[in-house]
Amino acid sequence: MSSAAGDTRRDTGDGCAQVDALVANESSRVQRLVYVSCGWKALQRDTMVLVSSGGWRVAHAEAIQFFPGTDSMETLCVFDRVHPQPNDP
Repeated sequence: MSSAAGDTRRDTGDGCAQVDALVANESSRVQRLVYVSCGWKALQRDTMVLVSSGGWRVAHAEAIQFFPGTDSMETLCVFDRVHPQPNDP
C-alpha cells in the first residue's frame, strides 16, 4: 500500500503505517479500504492487523493478473469497517 503517488517502498516486514493509523483511529470516517497488493507477505501482515483489531472485516478478495504472460499476480482486497452493535460490550 502506497502512502503517496510515486512511493517506491519495498516490503520490509515492518508493517504499514497507514494500516496502523486506521486501526488506532476508531473515530476515522473511513468506512471502506480498497487494498491492492503485489506482495503476499504485506497483504497477509496488513490483513491480520486489520481483522484482528476487530474493527475491520474482509468484504471481498480476488487475484488479478495485471501483467498477462507473466507469473505475477496482484491481489485486490476490500475491507469494510465493522460497527459494534449497541448491545455489544
